[in-house]
Amino acid sequence: MLKKYEQWAFITNRKLATDKMSCGEQAAHYLFGSIKDVWLLPNAVDIQQMMTVANQSRQYIDQEFDDEGLKIIQVGRLNEVKNHQFSLEIAEQLKNVKSLLPYILLDKVHWI
Repeated sequence: MLKKYEQWAFITNRKLATDKMSCGEQAAHYLFGSIKDVWLLPNAVDIQQMMTVANQSRQYIDQEFDDEGLKIIQVGRLNEVKNHQFSLEIAEQLKNVKSLLPYILLDKVHWI
């Protein structure tokens, strides 16, 4: 049933959308089949602002987290357009810098 709905939604979106928007090129290809006439609105963050917050929070993090390492949980559907590969690459880099156990990905498929 879900697959039939997805197919119907893709066809409907592609044929009836008056303004097409997505959070990136991969999402545009997934939703509309191409990036032609799609407004790309990246949902990225300002890395300089993130670094400022991280540097200000470093002491708090060191005090609040024990030696077992930082734990990251990412919740969402496990589709290629969600770019979990990038998240896994970040987790690998964090593992090299500091203990990172565990990294957990939760899929929402079975949620009600």
